[in-house]
Amino acid sequence: MPRRRVCKTKKIESWPCTKCIEECSEDCIECHECHGWVHRQCVPMTEEDFILWQDPAFYFVCRCCAFEGDLYSAAKVLRRFAAAPPLEIEKVAKSEALLVKLYSSVTSPAVEVEADDDSTASNVEDVDSNVISPDFLCSTTIDDMHDSDVEPVDCYHTSAVEVEAIDVAESSFSASFIDSILISPHVSDNEDVASSGISPDMYDSNVISSSPDVSGCDELNANGTHLPRGHFLEVDVLVSILKSAELPECSDEVPAGRKDDAYFLVKNERNVDRRMNGSRSNFYDDRGVWGSKGTSNKSLYVSKGGKLAQVLLKDGKYCFRRQENRQIVFVPLDPQPSEVITLHRYYVKHGASPGYEKRVSWLSSDPTVAAIAVHEYKGTMTHESVHGRTGSGNPGNYIRLDPDLMTKVRKDTSKTPRQVYFEHTQTDDGHSLRNRKQVYNCRYRAKKQEEPSTSHKANFADQVAGVEDLQMSLPFIQLVVRQNGKVPCIILYNNDQMSDLKRFCCPPLTAQSTVLGVDKTFNLSDVHVTCTVYKNLAVKNRTTKEHPIFFGPLFLHGDSDTDTYFLFFQRLAGELAHCDQSPIWGSDEETAIRSAVIKAFPASIRLSCTLHLKKNLDAVLADKVGLPRSERKGIVNSIFTKRGFLASATDTADVRDSVQHIMDSSDNIILQRHLARITPLLEDNVRGSHKPGLLLPSALWTNNNAESANHVLKHAVQWKSQKLVDLVQVIHGVITQQFNEVKRAMYGYGDYDLADEYQQFAVPYGVWQKKTLQQRERHLLKFSKTLKCVNSVRSTDGSKSAVAPTHKGRKPGQKKRTRTAKTSTPQPKRIRTRAPSSTDEDFETLPE
Repeated sequence: MPRRRVCKTKKIESWPCTKCIEECSEDCIECHECHGWVHRQCVPMTEEDFILWQDPAFYFVCRCCAFEGDLYSAAKVLRRFAAAPPLEIEKVAKSEALLVKLYSSVTSPAVEVEADDDSTASNVEDVDSNVISPDFLCSTTIDDMHDSDVEPVDCYHTSAVEVEAIDVAESSFSASFIDSILISPHVSDNEDVASSGISPDMYDSNVISSSPDVSGCDELNANGTHLPRGHFLEVDVLVSILKSAELPECSDEVPAGRKDDAYFLVKNERNVDRRMNGSRSNFYDDRGVWGSKGTSNKSLYVSKGGKLAQVLLKDGKYCFRRQENRQIVFVPLDPQPSEVITLHRYYVKHGASPGYEKRVSWLSSDPTVAAIAVHEYKGTMTHESVHGRTGSGNPGNYIRLDPDLMTKVRKDTSKTPRQVYFEHTQTDDGHSLRNRKQVYNCRYRAKKQEEPSTSHKANFADQVAGVEDLQMSLPFIQLVVRQNGKVPCIILYNNDQMSDLKRFCCPPLTAQSTVLGVDKTFNLSDVHVTCTVYKNLAVKNRTTKEHPIFFGPLFLHGDSDTDTYFLFFQRLAGELAHCDQSPIWGSDEETAIRSAVIKAFPASIRLSCTLHLKKNLDAVLADKVGLPRSERKGIVNSIFTKRGFLASATDTADVRDSVQHIMDSSDNIILQRHLARITPLLEDNVRGSHKPGLLLPSALWTNNNAESANHVLKHAVQWKSQKLVDLVQVIHGVITQQFNEVKRAMYGYGDYDLADEYQQFAVPYGVWQKKTLQQRERHLLKFSKTLKCVNSVRSTDGSKSAVAPTHKGRKPGQKKRTRTAKTSTPQPKRIRTRAPSSTDEDFETLPE
């Protein structure tokens, strides 16, 4: 950004004077062309002229930029006029006239004139030799000069090279152009541009331009205007354009085409709406990839003496920023301004051409000003940019998609990406979707934006911190454990889950119980999830008439050693310490889980999944022993089928005898060792199957309940790995839904029905709706404390219930049927020894 034109107290060591090379600390002025600084004495310039040049209606040009050698260059004047926009013609004319007056007084007694031939010198009759009087320059009009046969252009130096450029402009810049320079000091500030001798028709931005050669490229858009001298517009000009422009004169978007050293007026209504909705502005164009490090600033200006002065808002007052005794002070305005202009500016550089810059400016304080933005492009885009993989098979520069089109694609979720891509590529106008991948990317980003604000996405440490923050508002997160050198662990459960564990897994001996299964699942998050499951004996599924599987406490962990699991089971042991009996645990053969359960619950029975035992035994027989399929099948079926000894064993002694028989029939050491290892596991299954009140049909227990629960979790996350905070919230939602279904079952809604032992808690829907919140809580509390008695049977009228005997009147250990049981003798089947012939009347039959 250019600095102030005049600064008497500037203290920047990197701005030396362009004349004497000394530091410009005070009484210095900035050149509008090269932005260099020069001392007032080095110009030289009087104090009165120095004060005059502080007026923003004029710009100063140093001697190096104004002169060609020792003469004032007319070609440079023409270039400055050609580069100026129509609204600045008056400013250029006044400034050039002051420059002529300034340098004519400096070059005493007159401005030198180049006389290349005799005709030039002969035409200057009213002056001495080859000079023109300063008074003549400032007072003589163009008509007077024509009357005295003096050509005004002779006042300026024109080299042989510049003559060709000037000839191009002769048709547009006639003698009236020079006339405007000579008479402009006598034009008052209230007169318009036309009174200075220059009409807007004389301006042609394509005559002599400082913009680069664009031959062979797409033409500069006709709606654009060249930037003066290849620099961004000054604040005064920028605000004047924004205030005077009307919406019908502006484009809906920046027109397509080359935009080098030009600016455009564009409607900004869409960005105004976006900012009101909390979104960022989007300045779309076809110039490829702009840098991601754009900067924005907001400046406040007030009108003072016909020019704009920047102010700052300090302690609720608008102040000027001043430097006094090398200290920055803020001087409040007195009186405070009634109107303040708020100017927003956004700067960004091109990704492929760093020298190519864009600035977007707009006003936000004045409601009477239309929503218009000025898009300025400074420099030349020298390189085309290729974005990502668009370069492979897609030559040419990358053009961003219109944000409005992307919004339509993002909101059109009712159609597949293929359908959306087909609809938006019917017309090949160059501004449609590049490929179908853009539709997928757009929807992916939209989904990420819709994620809850509590989702931490940076790294695992941020995710754990997010869970700890969520723990304050979500009691479901019971504990977050951090240990040195180990992955943090998280324990999840609520009071309803723990209440169910106490009455269904650890009830008194007179109540029915269920197995508490445990299993580890994968691919839900960056950590493993170990969940416990049980069957809710208070309700039944309407369709299957079976007790539904419910989630117990869950454990999120990264390590899978015994000490890590012990943290989880020790917490559960503390919660269940006052129960009448320990829960019966069920798991697969994972050693770490079984060892942790033994340490936390030493008196509990531990069941093993027979499916895992069966597969492992078959794998040992096939891979290590090398038995054929028929022999493997015989050994496996003798143990793990309904006709095997495990299902029919009455005690652990039967298991040991049967295993020993298999070991004696084979001399393979590997088989004997494996059978010896799994024998205690089989004995635990038999011991658990004979436990009174346990809902376990036989010793052939499987861990399918836990596998089903794992499937429910994967279905809830749609088989996609989740961030830690998101996974905790998903699990909490699944468990909350399960217990809500139990509550709905009390008044006949939902997928569950109350079990027969809990029918006394059934309430009609109308009665439930009339209950107060306290009455509902008391009803649910009584329901959660009711145990399910062993083999409880309700009478046919539903009024009474009794516990049915489990032994059926048999002796302990009795296997034979009772004497009073009904029997029937099956008839023997008879088979034929040979096929009967047509002549045989009788044939021999034998019993089967």
